Amino acid sequence: MIYNGGIEEVFISDYFDDRKSNLERESIDDVRAEWDTKYHNNICLTDEPVSLEDFPDEYLFFVEMWENEKGKVILVLFMHH
Repeated sequence: MIYNGGIEEVFISDYFDDRKSNLERESIDDVRAEWDTKYHNNICLTDEPVSLEDFPDEYLFFVEMWENEKGKVILVLFMHH
C-alpha cells in the first residue's frame, strides 16, 4: 500500500499515553524513500509481547490504518523505543 497509492497520509507518533498521542505528519514520499532502511524491518505485526532487542536499532512501530472523511487510508505508525 505504501507504493501503490493506497495511502493518502502518514502520521508517526513517538509519544502517547492513555489520554493523548503526539501525531506528526510525514511526507508519503519521505516514508517511501526510507521504507527499506527505517520502517520495513521495524514494523511489529503481532499482539504478543515483543522485545525491542528483536528489532534493528531497538525500535519498532505498531501500525494502525485509519480512514479520513473522504474514505482515504491514513497510515499511523506508533513508535516504541
